[in-house]
Amino acid sequence: MRTGAIIRSHLAGDATGMVRGACLDRGRALGNGLDIIQIKRVSGMMDDTTSGADATYRVTADELRSFVERYERLEMEKKDIADQQKEVMAEAKGRGYDTKALRTLIALRKKSSDEIAEEEAVLEMYKEALGMS
Repeated sequence: MRTGAIIRSHLAGDATGMVRGACLDRGRALGNGLDIIQIKRVSGMMDDTTSGADATYRVTADELRSFVERYERLEMEKKDIADQQKEVMAEAKGRGYDTKALRTLIALRKKSSDEIAEEEAVLEMYKEALGMS
């Protein structure tokens, strides 16, 4: 069985291309002027008939654009925060601190005392097994 798709424009009324696994219909919804993208999963032969079992999703273009823009803003903020963290470590290194030890300390502060004790006990056991203690 083949899965196929057709991109069809309600406004133009013609097939404009192919996308694997989904049928995209774009047009005006309910006369309210909002752009709607309708996504239908089409299985089997590639034709205009779809059964009631086909999954149909309607998303306004504005809502979709909003999600994409919010995600992109968060990506930019994440990059800015990572740059600031690098600056903090560079400043600490410039003042003579060991950045590897600082990173270890930061990781330890995120853990509970029970987690730390368990990790240290396992590490000590491994060191003894290798004759390192």
